[in-house]
Amino acid sequence: MSHANFNVSLKLILVNSKKQILGLKVPTTSYFAGFYDLPGGRINVNELHYDFVKTLKREIKEEIGNLKIKITEMPITAVKYIVPSKVRPNKKDLPVMYTFFVARYISGKIKLSWEHDGYEWLEVNKKNVDKYFFKNYLAGVKQYLNLHN
Repeated sequence: MSHANFNVSLKLILVNSKKQILGLKVPTTSYFAGFYDLPGGRINVNELHYDFVKTLKREIKEEIGNLKIKITEMPITAVKYIVPSKVRPNKKDLPVMYTFFVARYISGKIKLSWEHDGYEWLEVNKKNVDKYFFKNYLAGVKQYLNLHN
C-alpha cells in the first residue's frame, strides 16, 4: 500500500480586539463562492527549510498586506481535505493538509491581493460558523472556537 501525498496549506485565524475573525470573501466564480477564506497558503519549494511561521508571514503579506500582528507559533490543529477535481479543471483530486495558526491583529491597513473580492471582520460563534466557512476550513475554525470560548 502506498502513502498519500498531501499539499500543505498554512492558514491563519486572525482575530481583532473585538474577537472577530478576518474573513476573506471568495470570488463569486469560485467553487467556494458564498463562503470566506482565511489568509495563508501553500509552502513554496524555496521555503522547505523555513519554519511554518516564516512562510505564513509571506503569505499574509501577499494576501492582506503588511500588518502588525502577533502569531502564536504553535498551530492549533491540522485538517485534511480533498479538493475535488471539479474545482481543478483537467486535474485530479488534490489532498491538502490545512494547518491552522492563530494571530492577534494589532494594526495596519488591510490591502487585499487579487485572490479575494473583499473582507469582513466576522462575529463567528459555534452556532453560526457553518454559514461562514466551507468544510475545508470549518474544522479549523471550530477548533479555534472550542479553545477560545
